[in-house]
Amino acid sequence: MNYIDIDFYKDFTKTEIDEATFAELVEVASRVIDGKTTNKATKFNEFPENIQLAIKKATASQLRKLVGDGGIESIDKGNLVSESIGNYSYQKASKSEKKVETINGIEVSPLVEFYLFPTGLLNRAVRGVC
Repeated sequence: MNYIDIDFYKDFTKTEIDEATFAELVEVASRVIDGKTTNKATKFNEFPENIQLAIKKATASQLRKLVGDGGIESIDKGNLVSESIGNYSYQKASKSEKKVETINGIEVSPLVEFYLFPTGLLNRAVRGVC
């Protein structure tokens, strides 16, 4: 399930995005939210409105990060460490140097945790069976 539509994204982020780019990245952003919440967000429709809104804001923030990082191409080039073109050279900092959280190699926006932390969806506690 994708947690947002293009209208929510545009309204929340106050940025424009074309339909093709949105369609390509909303699935990835939603799956990052699933990963971050250990799939608790998949019960989206069962949550109260305030938690649904937090999930939507987190998803929009993640999508905005994906767009800012270069879209699908940035995900596909996730393991690229350096490149050179003529006199130009670029070397990417390692994940440990940048202190950036990743889920399956995709960088997570820090705003995801900002919006989801108060909901309890980030709780990793395991319930035992008595």
